[in-house]
Amino acid sequence: MAAGAIAPEIQEIAGRPRLSFLEGLRGIAALYVMFHHMSRQLWPGPGFQGSVAPVGYQRLITGPLAYGHLAVDLFIVLSGFCLMLPVIRAGGRLRAGTWGFLRRRARRILPPYYAALLLSLVLIRLLISSQTGTPWDHCVPVTAAGLLMHLFMVHDVYTSHFQVWKQIDHPLWSVALEFQIYLIFPPLIWLWNRVGGIAATAVGVFAVGLGSFALHFSPVKILFFDYIALFCLGVATCAAATSDIAPWPAIRRSVPWRGITLITLVALVLLNIFFNEADRAALLCDPLVGIFSAALLVTLSISPRSLLRNCVQWKPIVFVGTFSYSLYLIHAPLIQVIWQYALKPAHLSPVTVFFALLSIGSAIILGISYGFFILCERPFLIPARSSARADLPAVPAI
Repeated sequence: MAAGAIAPEIQEIAGRPRLSFLEGLRGIAALYVMFHHMSRQLWPGPGFQGSVAPVGYQRLITGPLAYGHLAVDLFIVLSGFCLMLPVIRAGGRLRAGTWGFLRRRARRILPPYYAALLLSLVLIRLLISSQTGTPWDHCVPVTAAGLLMHLFMVHDVYTSHFQVWKQIDHPLWSVALEFQIYLIFPPLIWLWNRVGGIAATAVGVFAVGLGSFALHFSPVKILFFDYIALFCLGVATCAAATSDIAPWPAIRRSVPWRGITLITLVALVLLNIFFNEADRAALLCDPLVGIFSAALLVTLSISPRSLLRNCVQWKPIVFVGTFSYSLYLIHAPLIQVIWQYALKPAHLSPVTVFFALLSIGSAIILGISYGFFILCERPFLIPARSSARADLPAVPAI
């Protein structure tokens, strides 16, 4: 029942210092999230004072960028994949044990997170504390309860009368969610080694469904609790892509992974065309993105010399992937500063401002994010003995 070792047909690519396509996917997803938030900065949607709906050719811009939450789905599946790969290489066990695993996760995630939290608070105190009719309005003012819950990483837990999850820096709720997901990984591996991967995945997904049903009738909510199911899918995907223990080799050979990748991608594009509201499409899109992500990861894993993998491993994209966590942590307040002090006073058209953010703004944010990575993230990187750089967090963000 053990998770097993890396399959012989995978060892050639798994023996490299890292699988670059994983960081390439992180880079692509992180850039998409940033572009999504830039689009929302100009066309924030209903509920914002003075917000104007995009019309005509503006919808060609906002339409493809409306689904920032879909990048979260990819990040969560990717997280399960990356964390499972060293477990498979170690014969189905956590090398450092449960507490060692959690310590490594805390060391990897928390220092940059707290540095980003401090940076956002300083920017709020000095520059961006006012309401401006943009998504940043959710972040201010900062309450004592909001600050306390952010410090203890529980700001994704809320009730209908008590919501602080978007305060300070609105994407940071997902760091809390991911850190909570880490807590279920050791029990999942324990179950995996006793009943097998397929059964463990089924139990995990069933537990998520049961938990979601219970939370529906509870006054307490956990933001996007269903992402745990996507994490379990990512764990199983890693086994399907790399394990040499039955039934995974047969699954790897018999399932048409490329066809599933293409079909789910087409389905997602059609949903984007025929659904005008992203929230209405989310119930259909999220499971499809989970399946697409799983099929894509297996396809890339077993096709080391394919054109698709070479594109994902394009060096500039991989480079962005290496500091994608830092980019995720601080891009939102930087977008607000650039827009509020450099672009808004120029009284340009929304489309002009958007392309200015997309070009000059992106260059500035990427440069600052890389500097943040050097100062606040890289010192806490743990040398990765696995091929997938499992120390890199999934950095979900919407």
